[in-house]
Amino acid sequence: MKKAIGALLSTALLFTSHQASATQVWTAYTTITSVEVITDGGFIVTLASGLPAGCSAAHGIYVQAGPNGVTADGVKALLAEALSAHYLKQTIRYLYDDATQYCYGAYATVTD
Repeated sequence: MKKAIGALLSTALLFTSHQASATQVWTAYTTITSVEVITDGGFIVTLASGLPAGCSAAHGIYVQAGPNGVTADGVKALLAEALSAHYLKQTIRYLYDDATQYCYGAYATVTD
């Protein structure tokens, strides 16, 4: 089961495209406290810790198609990764853009 979930989580990286930016930083590994699906097709992941106070998206990472080169398929894959990590109580970290108040997410990695 863990191997299948690991493969699914790794697939999330295949559906995103990375644009180099000096404003992209990683959060610390932490747990997810909530996942809120938004009507525009994106979602907000609220983390237990690890974000600066400047993130206004409910103090979480906002994942949406467009910012940071994330595609619509990338949003779906990252949502599956977030829900899996939350359900399995795994720690996760996100690469996000700290230049905006929305802290748009681009990548995520999960650990046991």
